[in-house]
Amino acid sequence: MAGGDVRDGVIHYLDLVDVDLARKQLFALVNEMATQTHVTWYGQSGFKIVTPGRKVFLIDPWLMNPVFDKGKDELAKLKDVDLILLTH
Repeated sequence: MAGGDVRDGVIHYLDLVDVDLARKQLFALVNEMATQTHVTWYGQSGFKIVTPGRKVFLIDPWLMNPVFDKGKDELAKLKDVDLILLTH
């Protein structure tokens, strides 16, 4: 069917998609994102995430905590931060 297959009152478009090709493309995208995303753990619940698009997200960025001994250096290197998320 051009608009999808109707079964049990639900339109099914999956039959119109090359599932193997879609799976390969999805795997390639996830692999690219995983290899180009950088995560730094600051200790406790603190993280820095740098995306493939060079966006920088900080989650609970307690940089001077006793677990993260590079806090002063990391703070000096932070130039542009796109989002800071504080969870507690």
